[in-house]
Parts: sequence; C-alpha cells; structure tokens
Amino acid sequence: MRKGFVLLLVAGMMGCDGPSVSEPVRQARLTVQAGDGQVGTASALLPELLQVIATDPASGLPLEDVEVQWRVVQGAGAAVASEVTSTLNNGIARTALRLGNAPGVYVIEATTTRLVGSPARFEARVVNPPRIISVTPRTVDAGDTVTIAGENFSTIPDDNVVVFGGFSGRVLSASANELRVVVPLCLPTRRVSVVAQLGTVASAADSVMVNGTAAETLALARGEVRVLSGTDLACMRLSAWQTGQRLLLVAQNTSETPNTSTAFRLSALMQPGVVATSAAAPGFIVRTQDPGSAWEFRLRAQERALPAGEFQPQLPTALRMTPALGDRREFNVINKDNKFTKVTAEVKSVSKHAIIYQDVKAPSGGFNAIQFDTIGGRFDSPTYDVLTRTFGEPSDIDGNGKIIILFTPVVNELTPRGAGGFVAGFYYGCDLLTKQSCSGSNGAEMFYLFVPDPKGAHGDSRTADFVMRGISPVLGHEFQHMIHFGKRRSQDVLWLSEGLAHMAEDLVADEYDRLGQLQLAREFRAQNYERARRYLQDNTRESLIADEAPGSLEVRGASWLLLKYLTGHYGEQVLQRMANSTRSSIANVTDATGTAWPQLLADWSVAVWADNAPELAGTDIDPRYQFPDINLREVLSRGTQDSFTLNPTRVGFADFVIAGQLSASSQRYILMQAGREESVFLNFAGLQGGPFNASAAPQVSVLRY
Repeated sequence: MRKGFVLLLVAGMMGCDGPSVSEPVRQARLTVQAGDGQVGTASALLPELLQVIATDPASGLPLEDVEVQWRVVQGAGAAVASEVTSTLNNGIARTALRLGNAPGVYVIEATTTRLVGSPARFEARVVNPPRIISVTPRTVDAGDTVTIAGENFSTIPDDNVVVFGGFSGRVLSASANELRVVVPLCLPTRRVSVVAQLGTVASAADSVMVNGTAAETLALARGEVRVLSGTDLACMRLSAWQTGQRLLLVAQNTSETPNTSTAFRLSALMQPGVVATSAAAPGFIVRTQDPGSAWEFRLRAQERALPAGEFQPQLPTALRMTPALGDRREFNVINKDNKFTKVTAEVKSVSKHAIIYQDVKAPSGGFNAIQFDTIGGRFDSPTYDVLTRTFGEPSDIDGNGKIIILFTPVVNELTPRGAGGFVAGFYYGCDLLTKQSCSGSNGAEMFYLFVPDPKGAHGDSRTADFVMRGISPVLGHEFQHMIHFGKRRSQDVLWLSEGLAHMAEDLVADEYDRLGQLQLAREFRAQNYERARRYLQDNTRESLIADEAPGSLEVRGASWLLLKYLTGHYGEQVLQRMANSTRSSIANVTDATGTAWPQLLADWSVAVWADNAPELAGTDIDPRYQFPDINLREVLSRGTQDSFTLNPTRVGFADFVIAGQLSASSQRYILMQAGREESVFLNFAGLQGGPFNASAAPQVSVLRY
C-alpha cells in the first residue's frame, strides 16, 4: 500500500453484524512476560510495567480482548494502576505498580475468567537505599578483593550489584552492613567511582585507586567484524595503533520476545583517565502511523482470530462461470466501522487472471474502459506471473481461475478527510472462509481498491491518474497476502507478513526494470525506500518484531530491509519457504535460512551501515556485511551520502556513558575515532551497570573501518 503519515482510529470490537459470529468466553493461559523481580524504594512507582501474555491453551496463539484482573496479594499499601485490563491483539495485558511504604516482598497476581493453570505471579521488593561508609583498601590491583562497609545491603550476595566506574565487580559475601567484592579485572590504571545498587536503587558514589591490568586487546584488521556476547561484554578493550583509527560498535538486544525492552549502559574508561562525558540515548522520533498501516494491521489481527481450516468448499464445476462485461453481483465489503456494507458492482474488464468490478455507486469521472483493461493487463503480467512463480499459486475456491478486483468507494471512506496518507486497498482472508466462520465472506479470491473521486464525495478528491498510480504497488502487495493466507490458512505475525508483501512489490519492480518500464518500477519501490529511511532514523527503539496496534511505517521499513538482505544472500526461494511455512515469526525466518537469529541480526545490522559505505572503500570486507542486490546508500540517500538517515552516535577514545532502552531485536550504532595511539575499556551492561533484563539477549558487533 502507499503509505502516508497519520494515524487512523479504527473502530474497536466487532458488533453482531461484524466479520465473525459471536464467541463464547475463551479459556486462556496467563504467563509472565516482563516486570517480575523489580526493586524500588518505599511508595515508588516501578519503572517497568507488569506484563502478561494470554494464550490459547490448545494452539498457544495469543488471545485478544481477554479481561485480566490484577490484585496485590501480599504487602500492605501497594496498588496497581488498573485493576482490570484487556489484552491487545498480541495477547499482552499490562499495568503499573506503586509499592507500599514498608520494606519487604510484595506479590501481585494476574488472573482471568476460565483461567487454565495458575495465576501469573509477580514479586517486587521495597528496600532502603544502600549506603557506603568506607571501602578498604583505598588502593587496589584489578582482581583484588575489597571490603565495603555500609548500611542496607542485601544479605543475599547476588542481590547486590557493585559497580566500579561502570564495570560490575563480583560479590563474594554479603551482610546488611558489609560486602566483600572482587574488583573487575577489566579496568585501566586510574581512580574509579564505586557504587552499590539494589536493582535501580543506588548508593552515593565512593571511589578507589586501581592499578589496572593488561586486559586482552581486541585486535581487528580493517574490514574485520567480531561479535561479542556473554561474559565478553563485561570487558572489551579496544586499542588504536594510529591517530584517526575508527571502529563501529553495534550494540544489540537480540531478544525474540516481542514488545519487551531492556535498559542498557555502554560504559567506557580511558587509559589514562580523562574527564568523563556522557551520551544518553537521543530523543526518539515519534512512530509514524498512517491510515493504510492502521487499517491493514486491524485486518491482519482479525485474520489471525478467524477459525482455522474452515475454508469455503470449492464450487461445483457447473457453477464455475466467468461473467461477461456489464454483469452485476453483490459483495460484502468491510467498512470504516468494522462492519460489512453490501454493494452492487458491475464487471468492467475481464483479463487472463482477473475479473474487475466497480461499485455502481462509484462517482463519475473515473476510469474508462481502456484504463480498466490496463489494470487487468498489469495484474496479469508481470504481477501475477512474477508472484506465483515466487510464492506459489493462489487458492481457487470459486473455481473460476481468476482473482476478483473490486473498486468501491467504501475503501475511499476508510481514510479520514485531510489525512496525510490513504488506504489504497486491502485483502481480507474472511473471503476464503464459510459464512459460519466469517459472516461477510464472499467465497472468492478477491481484493478491494479505492475509486477515482474527483469531487471528493467519499473523502478527499482523488483523480483517475492519482488512483492509477496509487494502486500500482497495491496489486502486488495484496496479491501476496492472498497467496500467503491461502497457503497457511492464516497470516504470519504482522512484521513478517508485511515484510513479505513489501518484497512482492520489489519483485514486480525488478520485472518492470527488465522490461524497461522504469517509471512503474519506481512507483513499486518508492514507499519501501521511504519506510526504510524512517526506520533508520530511530532503530534503537523500533523493534523489528513489534506486533502492537496500530503498527508503524518504521516497522514495515525494518522488515523490508531484513527480507531484502535475506533474499540477496539466500535467494528468492527463501521468500517462498517463509510464505508457505506453518511456522511463524522468528522461527519461520531461522527455519527458512538455517541460521540462528542472533547471527542473522549481527550480520544484517552491520550490513545496514557497511553496505557501500565510503569509509570502507577498497576494503576486502566479508560479503555477508553487504546487501548483494542493492546499494543502500544510493537508494536511501536521495542523491547524497550526507542524507543517509542512519546517523550513529559519535564518540572519541575517551570516557563516556551511552544509556537508554533497547527494544527486542533492535540495535544502537556507535562510531569511535581515536585521537592518538590509545586504549579504552568498555563494558556493555544493563540498567546502571547491573544485569540485563531476563528477557534480553545482548551482543555487540565491532567493525574496524
């Protein structure tokens, strides 16, 4: 779909005349997804929301609109922000918790009607802030053990986090008034701060003088990449052997759990020490929702909720007839209120693979017969030919061997007047199901497009030329959704199903290029490039695997970038494997490629910056850090390298702290440049230098360029 830059407010739950019959109260299983085990001071509002996911006990799929009840079952004075919340389209329900006044453990339970299994339980603790009175000895060697006297420490060693200049020490033993801690080996020779922490609750800083050790230096050749994870993240020593040497760091959270994030802190200490600076995460760009994204998100979510396997039976041979020009038929069209409108439409063109209808209520001044035939011809070739070759044949429940394309002003009305974007068309899997499964089913393979409306009777004015250009990529995008749904009898998660549909636009554009029809190729590609530009502006927060309504242009840009990379390295057959698989989301991608998710993200994230980077000119870099069939800097920079929207944080070989949040399957780019021959020690950790969230999967890719 062509995308703009506004949010469409879509109607909520379906009424009795909505897309499906009413359902009984469903059984649900509740599982903790995020927010457990937090620590705070008295009466504090916990920084992380309590989050559960509701799933179907049989299928394991997430359940939307499950009412979740939250209650504090232990600890006086604590309160949840909302005692009842409902799950979103991804099965997630959340609430915030304010702690009580008394130190101790607080327990919160989440439950629901017809719960299967036990309620989801969260624990949180109220603590008094720890206080450091003294650190002995005051001068130490890296790896020595120090004794910290103070107050309000936990008696459980692992509860305490002691940070030396941003680097965590190992707590050997603990009492309420004393900690014995091993000083990190990865420290330069210099004075460093010492802070004791319980979760997010930290003491005031003390300090010690450290005689550092010769930690192993990460030595890289120009163009070489090293991926660090696990214990290696605690100590990364980078050295420069010449002035101006540069390194790219890509800090990642490769978590496969959607809609979660982790706090991170990348700390650097220089040897010898220099004045510390900080580089907090920049202000985030607001996600861009538009009418097309929001509407399609709603349809994809509704498709996942449709009964699986109840497809309309194929029509008998005697009823498999192709209509003639001028024939009329009634159709159900889902409208802006998320209900069905019955329209009468007339056949305007019949091509090899398409029957084109137009609503009899379409405004005057629309397409003529030649334009309708042109649309059918473009759908036949190259769209139908290219996409069936790549993704497979569509289903054919009405037995006519053709796809119905319906132009109706009901689609125009999906876009509010004055919106920056518009809904050009859509596909809805309801049409392949029985009316018992989805009351508005038309029992046919079809999709819906907006009509020319020069006088703006059904929304903003749309000329025939505007609509003709607007539907070009939609013909490919929605046809891929149709094939995908027919193969799986469902849709994959939003980010992947949309990524595959956007790749369909690219494949058709490639064919137009081969045919020398460059303008049509540009129309098919333009919006993919724009969405990718927007994603690169804010890749730190924007999760590649996000699946929360109403969706965004940035998520679509990310999924297209990933699939474009995978197609270049694994061939177009990887798209067919994903479109035909019964697996979903990350499992689908890793199964189709045979590569683990952390490795895929490490390679792809470096390639997003490194592909045709002028800084790497003449370097023999591994091909997996390039996009084989596209020059990203050229197509995404609007003509100049300076306009490439991926803009990493730039730091020198000096003390710095870069802190913020990393969403699941997202990354942060940092460029380091040495001012002279020097070394810097780095540590990649969680909030305030403590451990990462349990759901996080951190790693850092380092490229010397």
